[in-house]
Amino acid sequence: MGIELFIPANWANLNQNVPGAEGRLASFWATAVNAGNMISWFPIIEFNNQLNSGAGGFRIWNNGSWINVPGFVGYNQWYDWGVELSGGNFNYYVNGNFVGSTSASTSVALSNVILQGYNAGNTYDIYWDNLRDTAVIPEPTTWAVLGIVGLSVFGYRVRRRGGVRKILESRQKTLG
Repeated sequence: MGIELFIPANWANLNQNVPGAEGRLASFWATAVNAGNMISWFPIIEFNNQLNSGAGGFRIWNNGSWINVPGFVGYNQWYDWGVELSGGNFNYYVNGNFVGSTSASTSVALSNVILQGYNAGNTYDIYWDNLRDTAVIPEPTTWAVLGIVGLSVFGYRVRRRGGVRKILESRQKTLG
């Protein structure tokens, strides 16, 4: 599951100094369920303007505490962030890059999304876009590498079988 979030420059100076909401501005939650389709966990990634000595940043929820993760490079830009359930873990991504992982415990699926903003006495806008229920889309360089690997495997198979002509001839004999 993923979504895009625009983080404007005016978020840098918002004062969210209400206990429990310090610096918290926007959170993306998923609801995870177990094999019985009962809620088992809430994987969360959020933007907080007080992380990194007030420069802002992302963090993920891990069983009672927050873990700061990389990916924030500045204000006034869109960030594509999300979570996927894979191999017994929740894997978190920012702009197509893996930034952290937490245990999925008994979770077997992600079922819905919660988009959260914190009203701690401030008026501010949250700009969400392109909500999706699929895994994070790899960046273009990842697709390029996968394409090169695929062509290499195809080329190896053609070469090993004696070229395209022999492959076509053997298929004609089979059909013929």
